[in-house]
Amino acid sequence: MFHVTVGGFTALRAYAISGRSLPLAVVIIAFSLVPIAVNIYEISITLSTSAPWPVGCVTTVHVTQEVDRCVSILSSCINSL
Repeated sequence: MFHVTVGGFTALRAYAISGRSLPLAVVIIAFSLVPIAVNIYEISITLSTSAPWPVGCVTTVHVTQEVDRCVSILSSCINSL
């Protein structure tokens, strides 16, 4: 929810400052929604399984190395902004 709020506010601010440039506002809101898409993808590929005591629960991620590399690069680029 935080990314949507900040992205929406930033897009509205850019829209107002840039003389009502709608393409700029759309690009900003689109980039602000990328972390949400990455988080949804990461959650969707995570599997949790029950493990015996004392561990309790184990989570694993089943994804190819290429996809993992792309998601990691995308996450680090967006988080560094």
